[in-house]
Amino acid sequence: MYNLPCYVEWWTLTDPVVWLEAGTQIFFSLGLAFGGLIAFSSYNPVNNNCYRDAVMVSLTNCFTSMFAGIVVFSVIGKYEYQMTACHF
Repeated sequence: MYNLPCYVEWWTLTDPVVWLEAGTQIFFSLGLAFGGLIAFSSYNPVNNNCYRDAVMVSLTNCFTSMFAGIVVFSVIGKYEYQMTACHF
């Protein structure tokens, strides 16, 4: 079993590479989202607000990714907490 650290390295949030990697991941997931947006755009009326739809898809994608990350890492953290002897 892995010996995971029992501390959080908050200083990594100040590293710009971390934010660059997070932005790259958002663009990868937006590629899939915009594929769906393009597929459904043929059914839109002529006077549809496409800018609003694109912003809505982007925000929904970002919030879904953040929600999934919170769920996954909280479950992983719970199991790590239970598996190690280091309790706060």
